[in-house]
Amino acid sequence: AYRRQRQMCIRDSHRIVAEALTNAARHQVDPVVSVRVTSGQTVVVEVVSTGRVCPQPGTGVGLEGLRERAASAGGTLEAWQAGETFTVRAELAA
Repeated sequence: AYRRQRQMCIRDSHRIVAEALTNAARHQVDPVVSVRVTSGQTVVVEVVSTGRVCPQPGTGVGLEGLRERAASAGGTLEAWQAGETFTVRAELAA
């Protein structure tokens, strides 16, 4: 059971990072992106992108899918924007 949970956590972490990177490339001009993953009792995935925001906003469908993925894994996902910096932070059961 532990091995399966760990594999699911790794898969979900990968997909969260991939979608956050896709969003940065799609919705920001020349973004500078950092990815940080830490693990302990939980796995925390944080993707921070900074770049001029494209004038056409996204639909939010990708972020909603990420929230659902995190929730199905017993975790949470938050996303927020401060100026030209966009952050996606997920906390998943390890």
